[in-house]
Amino acid sequence: KLDRMGERQAGRVTLRQGSLTYTDKRLAGYDAAVLSEVVEHLDLPRLPALEYAVFGAARPGTVLVTTPNVEYNVRWETLPAGHVRHGDHRF
Repeated sequence: KLDRMGERQAGRVTLRQGSLTYTDKRLAGYDAAVLSEVVEHLDLPRLPALEYAVFGAARPGTVLVTTPNVEYNVRWETLPAGHVRHGDHRF
């Protein structure tokens, strides 16, 4: 969708690639961070590294985290009980 944005809008967007389990100085100083359906893709032992990278190093003013929850899985009629929606979900 970035290629369909107007020049003014596109000029406000910066795409970055990295890992949220490592401190990245480029992420410091933002007002907000969104981790939308991210944490469930990490192995449990890596969660403290994510926590430090976001809350200890980047320190945005607001952090919004979303993750799938088992109660919502009933919306997927073909998903067997106790299973995760994607094969790479760790929990």
